[in-house]
Amino acid sequence: MVMGLSVLVLVALATTQWGQFAIAAFTAERRPSLLEDAEWGKPTSDTAFRTRFRRGVAERELTTWLLANKFQIDPRSREASRSIGSLPCSEAVKVIWQIDQLGRIQAANAEVSEAGCL
Repeated sequence: MVMGLSVLVLVALATTQWGQFAIAAFTAERRPSLLEDAEWGKPTSDTAFRTRFRRGVAERELTTWLLANKFQIDPRSREASRSIGSLPCSEAVKVIWQIDQLGRIQAANAEVSEAGCL
């Protein structure tokens, strides 16, 4: 009985504009935690991302993190990207890095930008 009532409430909410917005907000994606402090259109100079992937860290640590966070990686150009469907605005994240001859990061940067708003 309670389950049936819950389903009816969810159906009623889903048919209203506010209910649809609430469901969309509840299911929206979030940025990976290392990028939470990044600002749109600004390189990640003093952020958690740059602290974690600083000079000297093995490239495989970065690529492992990128894969775990659903980025598409282009290993030849050392770039990765990901779209994050969120509310009220979706975001695009681009990561670029350089390594030395031993496979250690020399520089890594992530940039978050707006990719469409309601």
